[in-house]
Amino acid sequence: MTPLRFHSTNGRAPAADLRQALLVGQAPDRGLYLPETFPTIPPEERAAFAGWPYHRIAFAILRRFTAGVLPEDAQAELCRDAYDFEVPLEPVQDRA
Repeated sequence: MTPLRFHSTNGRAPAADLRQALLVGQAPDRGLYLPETFPTIPPEERAAFAGWPYHRIAFAILRRFTAGVLPEDAQAELCRDAYDFEVPLEPVQDRA
């Protein structure tokens, strides 16, 4: 996966990678950093989420935003540690 670039909502600051955006917090032009594109998750993968534990779902989404910043095995472990309890999931209708 290609690392995402983040742009300021004010549009007057240089683009940043995730590491820079997290360390700085707010763009130099006082805007908020947003990804230049939002990664998509294929419908078949979203459907599989129904049978996955929450930490695995969190990792499947997080890895799309953090590619090239943190090794995937470390990300997976962080998600397992963060979600080591049951998370109640509510059904959502897919409007795609």
